[in-house]
Amino acid sequence: MKKVLALILALVMALSLVACGEKGPETPEKPEGPITIKVSVAQSGDGFTALTDAAAAFNASQSDYVVDLYYGGSYTEIMTIMMTSTEADRPDIFASSGNDTAIYIAMEDKMYVPVEDFIKAENYDDSNIVANLRANYQRNGEWQCWPLGNTNVGQYYNTEVLSTYGIDVKELKSYQDIYAACQKLSDAGLKNFYQMRALTHIDWLNYAMTAQGVHYFDNNNGRDGVPTKCLYDDGGECQQATAAFFQYIIDIVKQGDWILDTTISNSDAWIEFAKQNILFLDGYVSGANSIISLVNDNGAFEFSYEVSPVIEAGKPTKGQSPGGGALFIAKTGDYWRQQGAWEFMKYLLNDEVVVDYAMKTGYTPITISGSQTAKYQEYVNNVFPSAATVIAAQAATEEGVAYAPNPISSAVNKIYKDICQKILADPNAYTGESAALELAQRTNEELNLYRITEGLDYSCTVR
Repeated sequence: MKKVLALILALVMALSLVACGEKGPETPEKPEGPITIKVSVAQSGDGFTALTDAAAAFNASQSDYVVDLYYGGSYTEIMTIMMTSTEADRPDIFASSGNDTAIYIAMEDKMYVPVEDFIKAENYDDSNIVANLRANYQRNGEWQCWPLGNTNVGQYYNTEVLSTYGIDVKELKSYQDIYAACQKLSDAGLKNFYQMRALTHIDWLNYAMTAQGVHYFDNNNGRDGVPTKCLYDDGGECQQATAAFFQYIIDIVKQGDWILDTTISNSDAWIEFAKQNILFLDGYVSGANSIISLVNDNGAFEFSYEVSPVIEAGKPTKGQSPGGGALFIAKTGDYWRQQGAWEFMKYLLNDEVVVDYAMKTGYTPITISGSQTAKYQEYVNNVFPSAATVIAAQAATEEGVAYAPNPISSAVNKIYKDICQKILADPNAYTGESAALELAQRTNEELNLYRITEGLDYSCTVR
């Protein structure tokens, strides 16, 4: 009875406060003059130009804020600054790679204010953003950061030459299909025709896993919280697909003369492709404009970019994971600076800005309306027809299909690269199965270490 009376009394007091007009913290008074919003980005070249143009246009469009957009260094350098700065000294908006967003999101102290807070505060309509980008930048259905570019992992093909060997790149729907095409070229006497960037970054494995609809971490592929274990050794479809991918790499390296020197830079590989010295090129769609320019400079020929295939022949694709950089609104403790950051973030979704950024880089638009503008459609039709392929593939993606966010992505990538370097040195050092098991063991060790360091409960077992 006493508990019931206490509850009634508490309810009466709460209602009386409402009746008396009790309010939460009031909005602080707005400072006089325009408020400076510092924006730290990692983009360079044409991408940086597009962003500085957007900042200048935003500044001219209103008088409340002045955006100071600058190159903050690499994503790693920006992260170091964010971790060592006081709240007040942080940039108001900071850039992150797509893979690194999970690091920020997993931090308990939250260096950022979730974009969702601003969306709810003004009932902002976010439906124009490409649907499958949501899986990358949301957690539990809420936006944490804002997509900046929309990229994809796949392959560039010299369709003009490949067609003379009876190879239709549209039929290369799995990595096992690509291997068969390589065998056909080899049988015809061709050598060093493939620049295999998959040897240098785990994205080619993870995006192919995603296309095949395979989860490679627990906790709903990392979307319900920091993973407790990877699934590369799950004894099921993930282990099978991982082993098949490593076997693909091993089999190609064993040939000895199929791939181009893996120590050359990406830009040098693009030049080799433009000179038609190689016919296959692992790449991101975000590099398209550089490749287009080089191809045109070296005598234009027909080529295409194709989105990531699945790993195993006969497996249907579930869709395409998007990627690309992201922008966070920093937690600065200053209401008006954070509000100004949000205003600029919204401005970046204007069609003119989205299309300009896409056309200057090769990224596809992050909004539906941006990809439908006459200006962008002209670019697709006359400059980069493969962009339509990427947009269509992403639009057909099943809900929730995307790469797994995890805060140790850099460490896992290093493990993957170590294994690939050993394969390059001695392709008999592993089988596909043993490579998958080593990736799993070392990844779980890193996960355990991270979870212990961060004070999280953990359940993965180090073997």
